[in-house]
Amino acid sequence: SKFTVVGEVITYTIEVTNTGNVTLENVVVTDTLVTLTDAMRTESMTPDGKLQVGETWKYVYTYTTTQDDMDAGFVKNLAKATNPYFNINNPPPTAQTQTPGEQKPGMTISKIADKTEFTTVGEKISYKVVITNTGNITLKNLVVKDSIVTLTNAMRTESILKDGKLQVGETWTYVYTYTTTQDDMDAGFVKNVVKATNSYFPDNDPNNPPPTAQTQTIGIQNPGMTISKRSHSTEFTTAREKIAYTVLITNTGNITLKDLVVTDSLVELTDDMRTESIIQDGKLQVGETWKYVYVYTVTQDDMDEGFVKNVVKATNPYFPDNDPNNPAPTAETETPGVRNPGMFIAKRADRDEFKEVGEEVEFTVVIKNTGNVTLKNLVVKDSLIKITEDMIHETRTSDGSLEVDEEWVIIYKYTVTAEDMIAGFVKNIAKACNADYFPDDPDNPPPFATAYVPNEPPIPAERVNININVGDCYE
Repeated sequence: SKFTVVGEVITYTIEVTNTGNVTLENVVVTDTLVTLTDAMRTESMTPDGKLQVGETWKYVYTYTTTQDDMDAGFVKNLAKATNPYFNINNPPPTAQTQTPGEQKPGMTISKIADKTEFTTVGEKISYKVVITNTGNITLKNLVVKDSIVTLTNAMRTESILKDGKLQVGETWTYVYTYTTTQDDMDAGFVKNVVKATNSYFPDNDPNNPPPTAQTQTIGIQNPGMTISKRSHSTEFTTAREKIAYTVLITNTGNITLKDLVVTDSLVELTDDMRTESIIQDGKLQVGETWKYVYVYTVTQDDMDEGFVKNVVKATNPYFPDNDPNNPAPTAETETPGVRNPGMFIAKRADRDEFKEVGEEVEFTVVIKNTGNVTLKNLVVKDSLIKITEDMIHETRTSDGSLEVDEEWVIIYKYTVTAEDMIAGFVKNIAKACNADYFPDDPDNPPPFATAYVPNEPPIPAERVNININVGDCYE
């Protein structure tokens, strides 16, 4: 009823019977599979080569199935008997059988790489693909596809017959090389998939997927990055002075650095400020350098501090922001400020002289910051009165600090005493000091100002009216 293997033997029996009323001479019996001979024939009446009325000729023979039969899926056999009585108008009798073949398509595919890892871009990996027909039918119109190269007929070695058909038991071998790319290194591997398809193994049938083989060669990633920063100024002397900076970030590793975030402690770095040495794509390619050039304007706080410290940092998933075991690369510069503290103090009275005890003299003290740094924790002292904070008028900000170019104005009144009248003048000294720049050091006195108001002419002591309590004269 069927055959299952090539080389299987099928036995056929043909019977030719004369159902007419005349002897049939010169009968020729032909078969599509074998040549029937007289020796193969058994005649039921007389072995004379004539088919007598009512006689039967019998042929029994065997046929060995071929690969073509299995590939076709059946063996079709047609027998025909002819002689002069049977022609176009009287067709000869025929008989036919068809024995199906049990087809079992099968195929295996394997793939190996000559290395398990690669370390550089441009490294070559050799691959060997082996496809074997493990079934019982020839596989025709086989398409072999590889995910990283195009496999050609010239690359193929066929173990049995170079005919483009994968014979039963035959092996096709492909050997080729692949050169690793930067994309492979960035991915961290080369994944290679090979697939073989034909009508028995269609490309997109989930119920009967074609055979595939896969290799994955690991890329040894070494992310690396350096960062440098340079100030174009060696120092600054005033607030609002401009300092130019250049930041260079270079990819010293073997993988592209994506999603790179560059932060600066002074300014916000933008994409527009960046020059990329290889390709302007926002990715730091291997060997590429990013350059930022920008300007920073010195503030008064910088001048007060005495320096501008600038830190730049570059982070991405390989160099996270807060990983102590894998710190992100940073660069730092410090530009010193040349501090020149300066202060001017002046004092004046509202009159040129006084005439009597009890007279009020108004004094004005002006203190101005003539340097380039803010003077903090300033203490103003006066020889006549105690200066309090609420007496100080600050011309800029009421914060207790004398800003650069700011003035403090102190206005107060002093009442002339008998002692002043006897002395013949009121002498008033004001001074301003702070611990940082102008300490109250007698050997190096802080800025001061003196106001001198005379009594014209001085009154002798015996003429000064002094109220005395008589009781004070007695013990």
